Amino acid sequence: MIVAAIALGDWIEKQRETSRKQRKIVKQMQEALRALPNVQKGVAAEYGFQFRTLNGGGLLYRAWRVSLSSAGLEVYSVYSPDQKIELAEKMSHELNYWIRPGETSGHDGRYLQEWIEEVSHPERFRAGSIEFGVYASTFD
Repeated sequence: MIVAAIALGDWIEKQRETSRKQRKIVKQMQEALRALPNVQKGVAAEYGFQFRTLNGGGLLYRAWRVSLSSAGLEVYSVYSPDQKIELAEKMSHELNYWIRPGETSGHDGRYLQEWIEEVSHPERFRAGSIEFGVYASTFD
């Protein structure tokens, strides 16, 4: 999973819409990911990508993110169609994986292999999407 998260950062850095500031954030996060399980002080950032696409008669929003701070590591995805769906269906398309220092891991892991596969080729989601973007930001 960490290897896939670092490779996703490499891909984000190469995208034309990624700003210089975002590239710097990605590099810093990748260094911190490589240093795990130790978390560097002052690291509080996340990166990923998202898109919107037509889904039948509506829209579908999806996002993939890697977040790291002193609070822990969170790797997650979002699956959000603009129509009501059952929670089981939603969760079959989402990952919520987190590890926090001093706590037991609170993750479902159910979607982990799919997440790794999806972030290994994010460019395939660009084709046919109405809106596609990369994301890298710090937070407090």
